[in-house]
Amino acid sequence: MAGVLVMSLKFILIGIILIVFVIFIAIRFIAYHFECPNCDEHFHIGLLQYLFASGVFLGKRKNTTLFGPIEVTCPKCEAVNRLMPKKGKN
Repeated sequence: MAGVLVMSLKFILIGIILIVFVIFIAIRFIAYHFECPNCDEHFHIGLLQYLFASGVFLGKRKNTTLFGPIEVTCPKCEAVNRLMPKKGKN
């Protein structure tokens, strides 16, 4: 009986962590934009691209965090840069 309770508490904790993570990503996706250093274009990227661009989930880069620069492609000049999201609407 105690093992079932511990297991259910683990699932609840994992669920809470996932919900907080999704809320964090959604707020950051809505409130931030990128600015290309080459052509000064202000742009947003798609939510799935935002989630997987850093390579954290795919294991491509070990020193990347959700708070660091994200590798994005500028839609105007098509330059690929590692950019920090900037606060505010474009």
